Amino acid sequence: MMAKAETRALGFAEASAGFLGAKPAGKPNSSGKKRRMVGADTPLRVLARSRAAGQPYLSGHLVTAADRLQRDFALAQLEASPQAGWSGIMSGLRNTPNSGGSRNDRMIDARQRFIAAMDALGPELGEMALAVCCHEKGMERIEAELHMPARSGKFMLRVALKYLHRHYDELGGTDHDLIY
Repeated sequence: MMAKAETRALGFAEASAGFLGAKPAGKPNSSGKKRRMVGADTPLRVLARSRAAGQPYLSGHLVTAADRLQRDFALAQLEASPQAGWSGIMSGLRNTPNSGGSRNDRMIDARQRFIAAMDALGPELGEMALAVCCHEKGMERIEAELHMPARSGKFMLRVALKYLHRHYDELGGTDHDLIY
């Protein structure tokens, strides 16, 4: 209370602005869509933290699989917009010829791993994994975009991550633990 009184006395009674102009979480930006502040948890991390019957909703191995997919997405330097969705990204990846030495080998390897993971998921589950893991969209937004019933996105994400975990288990290897 004393701090508020002191602030009003100094002439700072108006609402404080966010750090470097950042808007608080939950407030719409100029396009009307809600945006997360820098440093806020991703939707995947929020689901991994939420507890149901004392257990996290997403187990550690599912979060690891999601992180591996996101890492391959980032290393592949995919340029598709979040609106392109699964079909837009996959068609762009498959139609891009390997241009010999012009691309970094790690990028090419990451693209191949990403394509293999998306093929293992298929278009339906791949769309969900891509939106949450790579584009970091929230569940309500994904459910609306994919015309899904409310609160069904969490379940579909868990199914997608289980398929993804199975795919990565079949691959084996430790390439995902390397620092690039």
